[in-house]
Amino acid sequence: MDLGLPEPLYPYYAEAAKRAALCCVRLGEVDSAINVINQFEKTTKVKVQEPEIAGMKGVLLLLNSTSTLNRAKADCLLSYASKNNVSILYKWVHYAMQHTQTQSHPFMILNSNNEDITQWLAEINNSAFDDPYLHFLDDKILLHTTVLKSIDESIKFYPEGFVLPGEISMFQDHCKEFSIDGGVWEKRRWMLKDRSGYGSHGNRITSAKDVTAMYINARSDESVLCQHIVHPPMLIDGRKFSLRIYVVYFPKGISLSMDDVHMEAEVYLSTQGLVKFASDEFVDDDIGSTYPIENQYMTNSGRGDGRSASQHDLTFLRNVLEKKDSLSYNKLWKQIQTVVQRVMGRYISLRCDGSLTAHDGGDSGCITVKKSNSQPPQCLPCIPKILGFDFMMDTSEKPWLLEVNRFPGLRPRSSMDTTVKQCVLYDAWLAAADRIGYQKEMMYAIRPLDYTSFSLIKIKPE
Repeated sequence: MDLGLPEPLYPYYAEAAKRAALCCVRLGEVDSAINVINQFEKTTKVKVQEPEIAGMKGVLLLLNSTSTLNRAKADCLLSYASKNNVSILYKWVHYAMQHTQTQSHPFMILNSNNEDITQWLAEINNSAFDDPYLHFLDDKILLHTTVLKSIDESIKFYPEGFVLPGEISMFQDHCKEFSIDGGVWEKRRWMLKDRSGYGSHGNRITSAKDVTAMYINARSDESVLCQHIVHPPMLIDGRKFSLRIYVVYFPKGISLSMDDVHMEAEVYLSTQGLVKFASDEFVDDDIGSTYPIENQYMTNSGRGDGRSASQHDLTFLRNVLEKKDSLSYNKLWKQIQTVVQRVMGRYISLRCDGSLTAHDGGDSGCITVKKSNSQPPQCLPCIPKILGFDFMMDTSEKPWLLEVNRFPGLRPRSSMDTTVKQCVLYDAWLAAADRIGYQKEMMYAIRPLDYTSFSLIKIKPE
């Protein structure tokens, strides 16, 4: 290679360029990402591009402009990347560009086993080429302050919460009101959540009294969400459980084919999901026991090594509820669908009208959201994004939304969640095929071995 730097340094420069460009993409800065790659090419003077960087630049050119020249360049770069098998994502984008020619040909990934295919599709869900504004759902504080607080207050499906330390006075007033109603507010249990924690990491269980002591005089740039713990919880075999519900989202955008068709956002709800159990039986204790209680409350399989967590599919939950005369799985599912419709509907609305520009309140810990005059960044409308909505049920069978996960951990951890996750991934890509006019039958090459039927329900965001 004729390089503008010593050849041994090339891999390090290439990796640095890829990471810097991906950081720009995460922020929706497509122009900056292209500039990073252009500067890398100028510095290295490389004649034969690395396939991963070629594919990345091809996608960026598509997102940056609809000009014929950029499309031609993107087509060449993505074709080169596809032939070198660097990522299924680049191959799929190239398919989407050429779908009028390729829709009668099977989507061939690589000669590999089903486990590898699942891993590759899961990796695409974690890629930087998703909707950059999804952090408004993933960030616990932004979800609370931006999306959920803008939904009709008369519809309660989200536990009471406060952003601390900025809302400590509101928190105290709320607790005193609760005390008037006969509660012991000092020892009522709350969950402190770091804004970007995953798998229950960054979550701490505490009492209202301890929250007040920690934040009454606090001045910190690090805001936390203080959320009321759902109580009294529904139990199965004496243990708390949460529901992982999978939602497939396609962003609004221009189709990648030459016809430049405008594609609206689409949302699907999967009937496949997981029931995640706490490892210890729940003891109703509102008087402040000193016994470690995390294992009674935390249900996420991401805790520890993830292999010891007890999980079941939604069929298990249906069977449990059908044995209880007063409970209805269909009623529960209808409520979950309504919550997803409202949350995704509000998110899509805020995204389209330019309202999603966040500003941290600094020492106060409060978050404000200001309307942006710029257009939302372009997204790939042909790539499915799988989100994880986490719910907990109370004793009245009401589901409460706890959080939304942008990266819900789609790599299997057990035989139980392998079946569920493979089905969700495959169905998401079947929906993607349908979205670009590609025959679903041509996707059978990546179908899971134990696949039964399509699990997605298309819903209209409200």
